[in-house]
Amino acid sequence: MVLESMTGYSRSDGVLKLGVPEQTWRWTWELRSVNSKGFDLRSKLPPGRQSLEISAKKEIMTQITRGSITAHLIRKEDLTEKKVVINEQFLEQLCDTHQRLKKAGIVAATAPVLDRLLLVPGAVAVEREQELNSDENQILDNAILESLKDALSTLISVRKKEGTQVSNILEKQLSELLELCDRARIIANTNRHRISDTLEEQIGLISKMKVTLSEERLEQELAVLLTKLDVTEEVDRLSIHLDSCTQLLKAGRIVGRRLDFICQELNREANTLCSKSSDKGLTSIGIDLKVGIEKFREQIQNIQ
Repeated sequence: MVLESMTGYSRSDGVLKLGVPEQTWRWTWELRSVNSKGFDLRSKLPPGRQSLEISAKKEIMTQITRGSITAHLIRKEDLTEKKVVINEQFLEQLCDTHQRLKKAGIVAATAPVLDRLLLVPGAVAVEREQELNSDENQILDNAILESLKDALSTLISVRKKEGTQVSNILEKQLSELLELCDRARIIANTNRHRISDTLEEQIGLISKMKVTLSEERLEQELAVLLTKLDVTEEVDRLSIHLDSCTQLLKAGRIVGRRLDFICQELNREANTLCSKSSDKGLTSIGIDLKVGIEKFREQIQNIQ
């Protein structure tokens, strides 16, 4: 399966003509998706369509499990289909008021101008749209939700396309981390034999100093020293975790959280390797591993 990014944008236009009353509904769905630790949906719906929020959320959740989603439904009203209504009674009242004030000498004697009167709030209005009945509302809601599916399908395609690009970056980073891990293993194995030889020399010196130590105590101390100095186990665990990352990338899609958790384990092992290492080359590799793991983790934040 293909990895899926959490970022993307899509839109889908829709139109529906209703017979009774004669209305034409035009709308646009805009979907935006950005990174998030979980799933979060914010919807913006026009007046009268708020009831679609629950259905829209269910539809989106069938396809997306992670990301911050904004679903914006925009209604496009065609003003050429609207009838302009002039409130003649209100205009007559304005004219009568002007005549009364003119006689009282309060206002100028000039006649009122129509274009100015029409600018008075309440003088002109757009005819209210006739409300839809329950059946018509259901037909409209179904059409809008079908349009949402189109926008959602496009969004998933965009997220998958970006996910493929991120996957290529992650595979390259994993390859670099595995190479560092192999180099660390070579140095660790070499140092392991060197540590054993050094400890044998030190044991010989201690025996010449006639220090009284029981054989059991000496074995315990040697075991502790070897554990503190040997980083083979850390390198092995790093390799195992990196292999797990490779398998998850091959599995695809919803793996972001699991990869993020593995990155925490990788970072922990890299820190231990650096703290235990007494070899400059191995310490340098440990630092490179930490930097690479952090870059890997930053990319993981982009996928679902």
